[in-house]
Order: sequence, then structure tokens, then C-alpha cells
Amino acid sequence: MGDHALLEDSIQQLIFSAETKLADWNKSHGNLESVQVLIRDYQEFCVKRNFKQRCEEMKTKCEQFLETSSLNSVKGGQKIEEKLRGQLSDLSNILVEMKSVDDMLNEVRGQWVTFNSKAEELKAYMNRCLDIFKSANISADLFHDFYHWAGVQSTVNESGNFLIQGADVKTKEKLEKQILAINSRWKGIADFINLNFGDEMKKRTAEKTRDDHALLLNSTKNKFEQVNSRMAEYKRLSESISSFSALNEKTKRQVIEQAKKLQQSSSASSCRIAERKRHRSGSRVGISAIVERLRNSSISSSANGLFAIFNPRGRPGSVVSPSSAKTFELPVDLMQELRSAVEREDTAAQERLFLEMISRGEAQLQDEMVRLRSGSPVEDIIRSHLIS
Repeated sequence: MGDHALLEDSIQQLIFSAETKLADWNKSHGNLESVQVLIRDYQEFCVKRNFKQRCEEMKTKCEQFLETSSLNSVKGGQKIEEKLRGQLSDLSNILVEMKSVDDMLNEVRGQWVTFNSKAEELKAYMNRCLDIFKSANISADLFHDFYHWAGVQSTVNESGNFLIQGADVKTKEKLEKQILAINSRWKGIADFINLNFGDEMKKRTAEKTRDDHALLLNSTKNKFEQVNSRMAEYKRLSESISSFSALNEKTKRQVIEQAKKLQQSSSASSCRIAERKRHRSGSRVGISAIVERLRNSSISSSANGLFAIFNPRGRPGSVVSPSSAKTFELPVDLMQELRSAVEREDTAAQERLFLEMISRGEAQLQDEMVRLRSGSPVEDIIRSHLIS
């Protein structure tokens, strides 16, 4: 026997067993106990025997066989493929039908539970009503829940009619008699109550309905107020978040601007430092130029000694002869301008003032230099005084 034959037999066995069970489950039901027996049988067949899982596995095997086998090249292969595809379709339909049967059985069980419980409650209420009718003092207060039980009576009729449609003959007759007896007793009780207390009960019912509506309206109003309050809180929170975001952006901009200013200030400081270095270098160059001019002047060529310009160890504003230590007073205005030029690091002004000082002190230096006979070279003396 080929693989396709074994597959066909396995699928057919599943289909046969399912159809047999479906026929039993779809029969007209009896009372609640018989319906529960059918439900247990259904669960045992599907769960314990793993029928649904076996159907899914068989469908997968059949689909894989149809995809991998080359039935078109075999004699009669087309008929085999059509048969297998038909069995696949039957399996899918059976699974759908079994799900429908499961829903139907659970619905019938629920209707039986509702019918039995509500019918017993309604019978107990009608018995109490009959006892009240026998008493001497009867008032509408004794029937304040009458309309509630009217609704219970409607529920009993709905559930009973549903069960009658799918019940077997015996169960159907029993249900019809039971419902007829309930409705007959209820009609007598309802007619008596409506005749004697109908107007008052309707008035009370209308008042209760208005009260219920007022309570519902107040509850709805309170809920709306709560919602509005929460919305206002959300709005304030949103505004706070917006304000915080704006403040955050402003702070970020300020920080960025401050960072830029600091960067510019740092760059300016670096430029000033570099400029000061250049001025200091220029000052050294200017002093060297002065020394060179002194070396070439007639004063330095005619003497062997040197005077010191602006002696730091002497009195400010004096010129000292290194050999005789004689002090010559220089003009005060030149010394003040020289100090200002040094503070400003103005190289040109410093050079001009040095030359002016030399020019003004030339006459005095001529007399001093006549008696100089020995001494250090001019450049060494100036450098030593400047360094000290």
C-alpha cells in the first residue's frame, strides 16, 4: 500500500469517528443532567483522545505530501490528489462544526441553569403572595418588588422557550407544562395586585424612577466635574512644563552666550599677553638701539667710562657715574613720562625719553668724562644696570 493510501485511511478514520460523535451531540437534548453528560463526553473525546491535535497533525502531513509528491507523473495521480484535498476540506469542516457544537452545548447548559433557578425563585415569590392575599391587612408596601419579579417571570419564559426548541419530545412536553403552570399562577397574582394597588404602585414606581434618574444625573455630573478638574490639573501641568522648557531654553542660551564671552575674553587675554611679550621684546630691541647710538656718539668715543641711565639702586631721577659715584639730577618731567611709558609698555616713547635724557645731561657728562681715566665699556655698564 502506498503512502497516499495510508494517509487516506488515517484521515478517513478521523472523519468517521468525528461524524459519529457529532451525530450524538447534535441530537435533541433532554434535561440538564443529560446535557452535562454530553458535555463531559465532548471534553473526553477532544481532550483525552487529543482529537483536535490529531486532526491538525494529519492536515499538516497531508499538505506536505501534496507539496512534495509528484502525483501528476503517476497514473491516477490526479484523482488521488483530488481525494486527499477533499479529505482535507472535510477535516477543516469537522473542526469548525465541533467548535459550534461545543458552544451550543454550553449555551443549553446555561439556559437550563437559568430556567431552573429563576423558576424556583418565582414559585417561592408567588407562594408568598398567596399567603399575603389570605391576610386581613394588605397594602401596596407588601408588593414593592413586584416589578422585579415581573422581570424574573419574563426571564423564565425566555429560557423555557429556548430549551423547548432543542429538547426531545418528553423534555419539551414537561417544559411546556411547567411554563404554563407558572404563567397561569403569575397572571392571577398580577391581576389581583394591579387591580387593587396598580395606581399606587405605578406612582411609586414613577417616583423611584425619577429618584434613580436624579441619582444617575448627579453621579454623571460628579464624574464630569472630576474629569474637568483633572483636565484643569493637566492644563496647569502642561503650562508648567512649557514654562520650564522656555526657562530651560533661555538658560541654555545664556550659558552659551556666557561661554562665548569667556572664550572671547580668553582670546583677548591671550592677544594682550602676546602683545605684552612683543612690547617687552621691542623694549629690549629699543634699549639695544640706544646702546648702539651711545657707542657711536661723540660722548662715548671721547671717554673711557660710562654713566648709568636710571640707576635702580640709586635715587629715582638721578644719573650715577660708575667710577666716581657722583650723582646728577635729571628733569622730573622726563622721569614721570618715562615711568608712564614703562607702564604703558610704549617702546617708542621709552626710546625718545632716553635720548632726551641723554641730550639734556650731555653738558654735565662732558665735565665728568674729562676726569674719567678708566672704566668698563659703555654697553657692559648699561646692561649691568638694566639687568640689576
